[in-house]
This record gives sequence, structure tokens and C-alpha cells, in this order.
Amino acid sequence: MKPLSGKSQAVLIAAMACLSTVQAQHAGPRSKTAPLTQAREEKAAYWENIFKTAPGAGPVNGDWARWEKYRAQYAKAKHADQGAVVFLGDSISFHCDLARAFPGLKTANRGISGDTTRGMLYRLQEDVLDLHPPLIVLLCGVNDLSEAMAGHGGPPQGLAANVRSMLATISTAQPGTPVIVCEIMPAGKRGLKEANTAVDTVVADFPDAHRCTSYGLFLNPDGRQNATLFKDPTHPNAAGYAVWQAALEPEIKKWLGSANAAPAAAPRGCRGRLRA
Repeated sequence: MKPLSGKSQAVLIAAMACLSTVQAQHAGPRSKTAPLTQAREEKAAYWENIFKTAPGAGPVNGDWARWEKYRAQYAKAKHADQGAVVFLGDSISFHCDLARAFPGLKTANRGISGDTTRGMLYRLQEDVLDLHPPLIVLLCGVNDLSEAMAGHGGPPQGLAANVRSMLATISTAQPGTPVIVCEIMPAGKRGLKEANTAVDTVVADFPDAHRCTSYGLFLNPDGRQNATLFKDPTHPNAAGYAVWQAALEPEIKKWLGSANAAPAAAPRGCRGRLRA
């Protein structure tokens, strides 16, 4: 092979230097984001392990970042929320402005968008029982059915089994604490009626658990979902929240006691909170 001339060598060296610079520029951002990507992967693996070992059965909320965010907020509010009536649920509970819906009643909202009965069972102690609530309102199950339809969940019986575990935990930790278990609202999910029926059977086994039968209030005469009460196939609008609040308020008064319950008023519904 014929040796390169001095001029050719200079050109080659310059070209190689330019190539090195370009490679470094492209490699720079990757090297900076690598630790961040690794941290996210480690965090995801951490939550995946928690969910795999969580009590109960069935699907869990896959959005660990949102789950972690709101659980941290709830932990900070633990002292201020002592003795409040706790609403445990998913996005339907989360987006309800409880102070507006139930004025005069100290409430603590412990809803997390996308949460399932298994996720609620996991956080029951820290998010609910540690507040020593005089009454608990439980609205759950629609996300279990959504995950089941996507092939990630189990049958309605698994949902009911998680509700049973929650009620058993509450009755052991705080005997005599009333729990109002709301029916899953009509949302076009397969297995919804069966899930409500299965939970009916569970609630009947606990003397301090009481059913809020509101499912039928969200239906048209033909038995289909009343779309005027929903902003999408799953979430109620202001009118829908007013229906839920009107059904729930007398139950709260009945089981909490009229001295501590909200005063009688026309249904107000819930204004949406900041979306998750």
C-alpha cells in the first residue's frame, strides 16, 4: 500500500478529529440521560416488585409515579386529617370536591386515579386507618373491570375478595367503624353487574358494612347508562356527582350520626378537582 503524502495525512487527521467531535456531541446527551433512564428503570422495578408482593389478587395501578405522588401528599396531610370521614377510591372519588359536596363534615379524600381494589387494600392502613376515621366511604372496582377487559385482571370474584379483605382489616383494626360501600356506577364494563352482586354478598357478612345502592339511579328506563350524568363512559359529570351525593348523604347521616353529619341541603354534587 502506497504511503500517504504529508498533505493527505493532514487531511485524514483533520477528518478523524471532526468525526470524533461529532461522535462526542451525539454521545454527550446519551451519557447525561443514562443515569436518569437507569433511575426510572430501577424505580419501575421497585414498584413492580411491590405490586407483585402486594396482598390481595388482581390488577394494580400501573402508573406508579402518580401513585407515589399522591400517597406522598396524603402522608403529609395525615396529621391534619385525623378524625376525618375518609373516602377511599379511584378517580371518581379523587375528582370530587368533598368539602363542597358535604359542607360541615370533616372529610379526607384518599382517591387515586386508576387505582384498583388491590391497590386500595395495599394502602388501607397508612392512607385510611392511620387517620382513625369515624366512618369510611369506599367506592371501587371500575378499574378492576377495565383491566380485566384488557386481559390483565381477574373475574369479579377477585374484586369482591379484595373488598372482603379490606372490610376484615377494618373490623379488626377499628372494631365498630361503619363502612359505606358504594355500588360501582354503570360504565359499560363486562362483569359490572356480577361484581356488584358479589360485593353485595361480602357486605352482608360484616355488621358494620353498609351498601349505598346508587347503581340504578344512573340508568335510563331502558336499563342503559344515562349519558347525561357522565362526561365520558366512566366518570360522572356535575349532575352525576349530585346524584351520588344525594344517595350518599342520608347514609352518612344514618351511620355517622346526625350530630356530626352535614346539614340537610339540596344536592350540590362535586366540582372537579385538578386532574391527576
